[in-house]
Amino acid sequence: MKAASTPAQTPLGPLLSLVGTMIVWGFVATGIKLLLPYFSLDALNGWRLLLASGLFVLTLLILRSWPRLTPRQYLHIGLVSFLGTTAFQITFVNGVANSPAGLATLVSSVNPVWVALFGLVAGERLSGLRWLGIGLSVLGMGLMSLKTLDASSGVTLVGLAWLLSSNLVWALYTVLQRPLLRFVSPLQFNGLGYALGSLPYLIFGFPAMLEATTQPIPAAAWLGLAAVGILGQYLGFVGFSRGVQAVGPTRAAVFLNLIPIVGLTVAFVVLGEPITWLTVLATAVTLAGVSLANSR
Repeated sequence: MKAASTPAQTPLGPLLSLVGTMIVWGFVATGIKLLLPYFSLDALNGWRLLLASGLFVLTLLILRSWPRLTPRQYLHIGLVSFLGTTAFQITFVNGVANSPAGLATLVSSVNPVWVALFGLVAGERLSGLRWLGIGLSVLGMGLMSLKTLDASSGVTLVGLAWLLSSNLVWALYTVLQRPLLRFVSPLQFNGLGYALGSLPYLIFGFPAMLEATTQPIPAAAWLGLAAVGILGQYLGFVGFSRGVQAVGPTRAAVFLNLIPIVGLTVAFVVLGEPITWLTVLATAVTLAGVSLANSR
């Protein structure tokens, strides 16, 4: 008698890549918070983008994976990637500068909700569960905004506005990149995207980047900046792309819920940011909403 077939198991490597990426991304906001006393926003963003861009381009050249595209396709990738590099970094780092690091990681997890709403605008029908998820996510953000009433919490409306703006920008970037992945691989898109999308910011931020090299900044701060840029932006995107290719975007998105859990824990341990009952409640409600909003 022939044994019943069993579904193919996902290789352990891609799953570990996803978990590792979520842990790294959970550290990023705290890392940025620790670096802000030493670098201006423009210098911090500029050096991080330059490191990630250079490593991505170098990877494409070493692997001989540089795609042959038309000028129009290069322009299209550059314009879309401007959202995911320059626009996102400006809004996100300003959000971190004006908010607790733990809050920044929590707000970042709401990306699937924005993606679902963009799908609605594009004509996609949303199920009742996804609408419930959107509602719970809004409620979670509303609960977190109550912390603005406590001046000692560090949560401000300005910080929330910057973080939600970064979330909106990233969701738009996520939606607009999908058609581009028909003619380039995720690695090619990330490599070209970082190089082309960050170019305007590198030109704009070059004076601040240059000025940082003349300041008495400790070597440990430069090493921290390199770690945030290389681990968070380069290896993080490589690991996430590997996971998405192995398990698909829907299953990979579930792992994103680990980011705020790691982020809140790291911010509590490293920065001493308190985790109150309101933080726990808002996080639980938000993550439940994100999970439902990302369901099919």
